Amino acid sequence: MTSGTTEAGAIDRRNEPIAIVGMACNLAGGVESPRKFWETMINGEIKLSETIPRSRFNIDAYFREDSLGRPGAIASKGGFFLETDTHAFDAEFFGISAEEAKHMDPQQFRILESVYECLESAGKTLQDIEGTNTAAYIGTFGLDQVIASVRHGYDDRHLHEVAGVDPGLLSARVSYFFDLNGPTYTTNAGCTSSLFALHTAAMALRGGEVPAAIVGGVNLVLGPEAYSSYSKFGIMSPDSMCHSYDARCNGYARAEGSGALYVKLLSDAIRDNDPIRGVVRSIAVTANGMIPDTPLFIPNEAGMAKCLDLAYSQAGLDPAETAYVETHGVGMIPGEIAEAHSIGKFMNNPTRRAKPLPIGSLKPNFGHQEGASGIFILMKAAMMTEAGVIPGHVNFNSAHPAIDLEELNIKPQQQTIDWPSEYSVRRVGACSYGWTGTNVHSLVEAVETLHPEYRLGQRREKADYDHSITRPLLLTFSAVKDSSLQESIVAFAQVADEFYAADLAYTLNLKRTKFDLRAAAVVGTSGSLASDIAHSLKSGSVMKGEGATNIMFSFTEPAPDLTPLACELKQHFPVFSNSIDAIGITIDTSTAIQMALVDLLRDWNIVPSAILQTDTAATKCASSKVQGVPYASADSPHVKDAAVSIDISKVNSLAGLLSLAGELFNAGIPIDLEKINASSSVGWKPFVAVDLPHYVWDHSKTYSDETQANLEFNQSSYPYHELLGRRVYGLSPATMVWRNKLSFHDLPDKMPPTPKPKPATTIGTAEFISIVVEALHQGFGDAPNSGWTMRNFKVFQPLNYENDVNLVEVHTSITETSDASYKITIQSVREGVWTKLCEASVSEPSDRADSPLHDTQVAAIRINTGMNKSAAKGDEVQNATTAFDLDSKLEGQKLPELYHVHPSLVSAALEVAVQHAVELGPNRESLSALSLEGLTVFETQSTLGGKFSITRISNDTIEVSTGGGHDAKPVVCLQGVHA
Repeated sequence: MTSGTTEAGAIDRRNEPIAIVGMACNLAGGVESPRKFWETMINGEIKLSETIPRSRFNIDAYFREDSLGRPGAIASKGGFFLETDTHAFDAEFFGISAEEAKHMDPQQFRILESVYECLESAGKTLQDIEGTNTAAYIGTFGLDQVIASVRHGYDDRHLHEVAGVDPGLLSARVSYFFDLNGPTYTTNAGCTSSLFALHTAAMALRGGEVPAAIVGGVNLVLGPEAYSSYSKFGIMSPDSMCHSYDARCNGYARAEGSGALYVKLLSDAIRDNDPIRGVVRSIAVTANGMIPDTPLFIPNEAGMAKCLDLAYSQAGLDPAETAYVETHGVGMIPGEIAEAHSIGKFMNNPTRRAKPLPIGSLKPNFGHQEGASGIFILMKAAMMTEAGVIPGHVNFNSAHPAIDLEELNIKPQQQTIDWPSEYSVRRVGACSYGWTGTNVHSLVEAVETLHPEYRLGQRREKADYDHSITRPLLLTFSAVKDSSLQESIVAFAQVADEFYAADLAYTLNLKRTKFDLRAAAVVGTSGSLASDIAHSLKSGSVMKGEGATNIMFSFTEPAPDLTPLACELKQHFPVFSNSIDAIGITIDTSTAIQMALVDLLRDWNIVPSAILQTDTAATKCASSKVQGVPYASADSPHVKDAAVSIDISKVNSLAGLLSLAGELFNAGIPIDLEKINASSSVGWKPFVAVDLPHYVWDHSKTYSDETQANLEFNQSSYPYHELLGRRVYGLSPATMVWRNKLSFHDLPDKMPPTPKPKPATTIGTAEFISIVVEALHQGFGDAPNSGWTMRNFKVFQPLNYENDVNLVEVHTSITETSDASYKITIQSVREGVWTKLCEASVSEPSDRADSPLHDTQVAAIRINTGMNKSAAKGDEVQNATTAFDLDSKLEGQKLPELYHVHPSLVSAALEVAVQHAVELGPNRESLSALSLEGLTVFETQSTLGGKFSITRISNDTIEVSTGGGHDAKPVVCLQGVHA
């Protein structure tokens, strides 16, 4: 007894299999159809982008190799991204205004397109589903557009953002456009979201709540925030790859994707002669519950095993019959271990398999689409059972040490293989787990297992049936826009010869929505469908037109010998044959054939609104065929108003008659396309052809309401700086502001810590100078000769904070005061109280050539620049140049790339300055609150360890340089140091 039936043979819908009728996908690297999806896996391709596209955001402003724990830092430089422009959308197709589209989450764009493509794949027109009780369930957890909307600001929210950015309205948008009256629900269950959505659909179908359901998932990268959060969480792969089950497991690579499935109960799909790509025998969902001493988001082996057991038990299936498991396999160590162990132990219990169970994952090919990933897991599983092929698992070298493949009796299937012969059914297990603690497992198998006689429209090379037809057929195309129509025709011409013409015509004519802009081609005249379509395009028989109803018949001249045409039509069209037989010998043969043509055209729903008045015999006989239709002279309004004129006397072949029908189709006449191609005359019904090109979207327009602040944020050129912070975007260039929250633990690059950290940390003059230089660099770029001159550098007080207190918020601002002068201010705010820390004026950059360098004798000293800033030790500095090395702990250490002038170098100069600044008096030891009358800073990217020199230019001026003698390059010049 198969699952889904009772003892008496009645249908038990509680466990009835679910048919996957249609599918669509848009994935990384231009994989925009299930066919390309399959070919990518069979070919072992990896669709990785080494760098996040600049259209998403500038990764250079966020990437840090040592990102863990660093504010705003991102661990991965790349990922897997759609080639489709994120904000490109065919708004006109979906009847959405430009104003509304500007305020919509691009995830809504992609899911609407995927759902329509899915319906095309299922052979469902808009008219087929509108007003039905079809459900829509969409899985996602992407919040990028919500975050971007918040960045807009409280007062900038637009009316359309209410429905435009709420992730919960993804499914509602689908139900609204397609006029679906069934339940609509957006699922957020972490990475299991879209497979959880399928579980919800299965319950609704089996409960009789809905006749069909659309299940989808979508995930887009629109900003850096999620990347940063996941990097801080430690789950992003530093090399932007998913190393499933591999010893190189180091996190996952983010991926974009949009996909949809159209599902029905299997019995309903067979009844409706739908294409069936695969069958879901079972789908189970469990939660891990509370695991002692384990965080919520850590995958759990026991929870996964329970889900596997539930999936098999509720369908009454034997795990030993499953030939392969498609895993979640994202590349995170805890998940890989738990998933491998749960699969290996469950699938080898109670009897150990004779051969290791093949497993694999699509994540190395396409990355991890997060909340949308389950759709593609299921799609791959279905296509495997359909093709009887297991694609090779890529990017696997050796198993992670905690995964004993031999003991678990599993193996990543690295080579593409045909279905193992020892399995009588083609069945796949499909796994997904999420950081919500949710587990989903589905069992997918080939439809032939349950219905061996079932067939669907496949490519000739794979078809086990023969739908060959030698006579001409009419193919119809339509679109909303001319560019979409023309590109669609080209796309079909490229694949047409792979399919049977009858299946192709049936699918295009009866299973695709008809839009006003139309074209038609007659094929089957040359032996090549592609050639026939190309010939039609070249000859102009593919035409375009918009809605019309008026048709005029004419019989302008004696017809040629129509006997060959009559013989051909009698063979395929009973209406024509019956008409000829009814006419008999009452009129001449030519006229009889033309009258039978009138009957045939009427059967095709081609009825004239007028007949052109002529003296031919056929004209005189036509009135008996089309009673009530007026005769019209050449100058009659009926003739002038006719959208299409058909000269029956010139029709002398079936191809010509089909071309005439194509012209009427283009004009918008509702002709009967099923009867025109005489589908029933061959003794079999054509199939819906699968894997045909989908609708060609017009992505020539993009829609976005991106504010200046968001644009600057995503396209920033500078990363977060541990002292300066990150720029506040969207402000006038006349006032630039940076914001930071400082913590002792956020300053690993500041200076090497002392062996025993002090209980308090001070940021003072040296750090303020570095902050100012970084702000100038980010605000104005590289200055000429990389030098900045400041005046009246005043430190009002240093910033002191304890290690264990709340973060201190620091704001740095540059305000234009004149054409060549700017005021720089550093302030802190704590518990609502603002404190000015530092202030300076800066003028145009100085020239290196004018810097005060002297070729003098060098004497060696050593400077210790630990956190305690102990004084420099060595010979007293005279009016000469003195050389020094930085502390040996820094020897060879590269200057952190985020610094153009490191506080250590400034601190060294200040220490020397303090030794000789007599006017400091008792404040000599305080380096944190020194002010300067003048300051020139030159950007450098030297190493911290190495030779430096200090030159005393005058009683109140000291300069620090890298190197010495003629090779010296200035770093900072201090003038008028005082407390």
